[in-house]
Amino acid sequence: MAVRKYEPIWKQLKESNKVSVRVPRPLHPRVIKAVIKEKYNDLGYKLLLGERGKNAKLSYHVQGVVITFQLSHTFGVEDL
Repeated sequence: MAVRKYEPIWKQLKESNKVSVRVPRPLHPRVIKAVIKEKYNDLGYKLLLGERGKNAKLSYHVQGVVITFQLSHTFGVEDL
């Protein structure tokens, strides 16, 4: 099975909860959207977290040409 272009970023993010990538500014929207899509499509990860009663929240921060993605976990309902 072929590895998708942005899958390595998502895998590293799941392992370390924080990843920084250096990307030319014109490609920032594409990379951000692709990593969000990787998270959305990872059904196995969602099921694993669901069994533990957790949710994952993906956030990102842009500084210059560096995008820093951060993955945080919450228990159950976030609005409590």
